[in-house]
Amino acid sequence: MDAGKTAEAAVIAEKLEINCPDRSKWNWRGFKFLLNYYLTNRPVGFEKKASVLIQDFKKYLPHEEKAYTSDASRLVYAGKFSDAMNVLEEAVSKLNAPQCALTLADMYFERAKYEDVIRVATLGIAYSAEPQPGIRVPYLIFLRAMAKDALYLKSGRNSQEEAHAIIRE
Repeated sequence: MDAGKTAEAAVIAEKLEINCPDRSKWNWRGFKFLLNYYLTNRPVGFEKKASVLIQDFKKYLPHEEKAYTSDASRLVYAGKFSDAMNVLEEAVSKLNAPQCALTLADMYFERAKYEDVIRVATLGIAYSAEPQPGIRVPYLIFLRAMAKDALYLKSGRNSQEEAHAIIRE
């Protein structure tokens, strides 16, 4: 769709819905493609279609983190940042959702909600425990450290002992 193949994408989207109307048989790729198509091309009634699509995504693939990241993306696209954050909070409370945790920690950091950054980043680090972690874990550790530093500076304290205690955490 980003490659100027809008007409082809429209045909594929239409065929997907006509040839496989039972979304319980879809995998995450079908949901992500159709949602991306709706948000990128904005066909008539795309808001309602996207909302129903997300509901089905969560219904048929309830443990799929991408359902929640897709929903959050849809809401961010619509300028509903608070709603997007609520969706991501729901995901990190229900699922092992490291990408949701990363996105949510970022959003909290942008809003200077440092306690929430620390809480969500810690969850994300725990969710991401894997033998060869990707960029996600180091970035979550970085966010958590920056949030702790921001809280320390915001508090007005400046003793070396407190600073070293934070570093040791």
